Amino acid sequence: MTTKHSVILLTAITLGATPAVSQEMTFASSGGAYQEAVRQVWLNPAAEALGGVAVSEDTYSDAMSQLRAQVATGAVTWDLVELGSYDCVVAANEGLLEPIDYDLIDASDYPEAVRAEHWLGSIYYSNVIAWNTNTYGENGPQSWADVWDVEAFPGTRALWRFPMEMMEAALRADGVASEDLYPIDIDRAIASLERIAPHVAVWWESGAQAAQLLRDGEADIVALWNGRVSSVISDGGAVDFTFNDAIMNFACFGIPLGAPNRDTAMAMLAHIALPESQAQLPMVIEYAPANPAAFNVGIVSEDAAARLSSAPGNIEGQHIFNAEWWAANIGAAGDAFDLMLLQQ
Repeated sequence: MTTKHSVILLTAITLGATPAVSQEMTFASSGGAYQEAVRQVWLNPAAEALGGVAVSEDTYSDAMSQLRAQVATGAVTWDLVELGSYDCVVAANEGLLEPIDYDLIDASDYPEAVRAEHWLGSIYYSNVIAWNTNTYGENGPQSWADVWDVEAFPGTRALWRFPMEMMEAALRADGVASEDLYPIDIDRAIASLERIAPHVAVWWESGAQAAQLLRDGEADIVALWNGRVSSVISDGGAVDFTFNDAIMNFACFGIPLGAPNRDTAMAMLAHIALPESQAQLPMVIEYAPANPAAFNVGIVSEDAAARLSSAPGNIEGQHIFNAEWWAANIGAAGDAFDLMLLQQ
């Protein structure tokens, strides 16, 4: 979408070329610094553009349980919710989300991987290979095959205690081409994980824990989301990372079925989806825009883009997480992963 078209769409939203919107709505997300950034660069400007919508906010501890309960009881309090990619697919499959109004919301620039009938991508992030520069200097591992190569890169590893993204990494380490990752060969992924497991010092359970491992130098190589790694680097940590071979995932917006302010939420989402709006978020927090046109409007600097997973130059060589496959196969994959850990 060009800037001219974005301005036309924004004007249409502002002037009311949408269903009548209420003057209130509720947004739900995961909280913390990220939700503060979303409020600053997306919610507040969209609310102002729609004539001063009063936006209430909620944070969740278990988004899917709360969403299911709201829809099942007919007591829906959320109008717009941000979920992880897997949860968006599951919520859509369970009929918990309203269809997205793509006559109002121009998502023509969005890749198909982050655009669906009942949800729309919000951000990209990547599970990257990060390393301690005191151990490897600038010559850290550049692929999952390198991470698994304990002779070329001796040292301790820290991997996520969860099958998603780690099975993809294991298959890449075992020589599976990016285009052949799905459907995941669970047995092959487990066999690959079993080979690296003796060198894994910590199977981490939260991003904060993994970041602390990097910060303290308690692991030489850590698989971790790029925003967490960048925070450690900004704090002066002896750390570097590569986007090469990263597992690129995303979060997404959905409107709960029966949302009391559905039309307002849809209009807010139309504003948030604009390239100019999308480009604002990485200026405040290092999460990449889901709309690639955000890099064409002159807001995101080259220096900032270099740290964003969906930026031109970084996106090549990464692998897009397939939430549809995981939604259908999490049971079998999770059981195999848990059994592998129990046997270590």
